[in-house]
Amino acid sequence: MPFGESEKPCKQHNRSLPEKHIRLLLAAYGLLNAALYGSLLPLWEGFDEEFHYGYVQYLGAHASFPVLGATGLSEEINRSIDLLPMSHVMIDNLHLHGVRTFSEYFALPGNERRALHDEAWRIPTDLRAVESMRHYRNYEVHHAPLAYILMAIPDTLMQHVPLPRRVWILRMLVGSACVLLILPAILGLAREFGLDAHYAAVLAFLLFSSQMFWATIAHIGNDWLSVPLAVWLFALRRKPVWCAVILGLGLLAKAYFLVFVPVFLVAVYLWKRPALLAIPAAIAGPWYVRNLIVSGNLSGRLEESSGVTIGGVLQALASIPWLKSIPFMARGAFWMGNSTFSDFSIRMMNTVLLLLVVGLALAVWRRRAVDAFLWTPVLLFCAAMIYVTGSSYTYTKGLAIAASPWYLQAIMAPLLCLMLLGCQRAARPGRLLAAANVVVWGYVLAATYVAKLIPLYGGFSEGRSTLRDVFHWYSTDWSRTSEILNTTALLGAHALVALLAGVLLTLLALMTIVTRRLWT
Repeated sequence: MPFGESEKPCKQHNRSLPEKHIRLLLAAYGLLNAALYGSLLPLWEGFDEEFHYGYVQYLGAHASFPVLGATGLSEEINRSIDLLPMSHVMIDNLHLHGVRTFSEYFALPGNERRALHDEAWRIPTDLRAVESMRHYRNYEVHHAPLAYILMAIPDTLMQHVPLPRRVWILRMLVGSACVLLILPAILGLAREFGLDAHYAAVLAFLLFSSQMFWATIAHIGNDWLSVPLAVWLFALRRKPVWCAVILGLGLLAKAYFLVFVPVFLVAVYLWKRPALLAIPAAIAGPWYVRNLIVSGNLSGRLEESSGVTIGGVLQALASIPWLKSIPFMARGAFWMGNSTFSDFSIRMMNTVLLLLVVGLALAVWRRRAVDAFLWTPVLLFCAAMIYVTGSSYTYTKGLAIAASPWYLQAIMAPLLCLMLLGCQRAARPGRLLAAANVVVWGYVLAATYVAKLIPLYGGFSEGRSTLRDVFHWYSTDWSRTSEILNTTALLGAHALVALLAGVLLTLLALMTIVTRRLWT
């Protein structure tokens, strides 16, 4: 983390960054994934996206902060909810009435789907400044504001653009920004903790091959900014001033950066530079003072603002079914089908987890002192996830048994870095393990698009099925599929196919290159 000395790299570490063409290929892979994921994702199918976007709209329309419990969604968003399909999970959770599920939408005649789609594109844009709680109150307005302010600027400039196009453009902007921010942070993290150039490329490839990474950042929310800032906080651990700045920006982007504050305090003590405390205090302090005044708690979270106490959380921890909760969060950290909460093969996800655990075991077995600066914040964050689980369980009176797995993307890069450190120190067996990760993660990402998300949003109605079933569906029903995708996705079916081809080609190229480089 932000203090201590790293190990002296040996000769094989001198080329700590991949060659220029590998970096460019990784950047292209990331940008293509961001474009494909953000274009394929239907309107509001990202986690709580309509509420995050409502926050953005409110900032642009009123130039003031919305208030938790007193702010609804814009009528522009409400009308789009009336017209377009929504996850059955969200409909059930929010007790919505008159809103179509995807299954109900797919069952409509093609001309009715097209009419609903066209009407959504004609919603009057002046409704963006009129809020109501007709569907639900906005429960995301407690978040720290930095990411939303940054999005409100282009959103306001596009205020006369139809809502679906506006959302798509914002997704493209934030997804691309995240890739360009996080790739140098990943490579800097690898260099800082002693991964050589080959393993650094594997680290970037694995993160960009994680479905949950894209499900987290490729929609409108605050994770597109907070996740890269978290990685930079690890990567810049020996640059005190930069650490202080990044922590301040992180606190202003998402409250889970409060988890890293104790580590920063220890760092300040070891650096003997107490003046550094003024930097994050100046950047984020006013927001957290506002939280105390408005919400009565530091984080501003809905649960704590609604009366959940530390004592109640600690008491709830004994009642949570952890044997269900922990596997759900562990698998969900790597794959979860957006707001529809569909899943991948449990066997395949368990394989991903097994490979991770073996690599982490190697890192523990061949540990170095510097590893503590990765382990400590990761373990603190996991402890915070346990607390959040208890908080959610208490707030929902036992209905929620897990914290949102997408939070774990903040520590995914350091976690994968630890695994690859274990692989690098284990010589040939470690190279085999790293290569196995590349193959498995690459397969999962390819299957995510081809066998999961395109069928999910293209009208495939067979539920669980084999790859053979899915490819038979493609070959016999593509005309209907493309027609449905033209009304659910934010980009046309032909453009989606072109982006998919680009992703798969760069995926295969990187899989070939990074596995071969492990043996050079």
